[in-house]
Amino acid sequence: MEINKNLDYTHLTKAATDKQQEKTIKAAKEWESYFIGYMLKEMRKTIPKSDVLGSDGFAKDTYYEMLDQQLAQNIAENGGFGFANSLYKNLFNQQMKIVNQQELEKVYKGV
Repeated sequence: MEINKNLDYTHLTKAATDKQQEKTIKAAKEWESYFIGYMLKEMRKTIPKSDVLGSDGFAKDTYYEMLDQQLAQNIAENGGFGFANSLYKNLFNQQMKIVNQQELEKVYKGV
């Protein structure tokens, strides 16, 4: 998934900001993957039970849980629903506000 990184961070060093952006992007994608996985799990509960794949049991539940988790990761990595992009923008903007606040405090304290 390509996330738009065109945000203003001219006051920070590029290396530090790029590293922070990558961490934020990873967190946003992981959150979207978790959300999609939860949604798939809940959707699966609405499907009527069938004996086509055998009786309900631990193995079948584990299989579907792993399938949903992998599907969620693939969906999130390939664009998902756009939650990761929105979350990234919000998280990064909040992080920059904190950094700006810390920089201002250093200036006012004379550090």
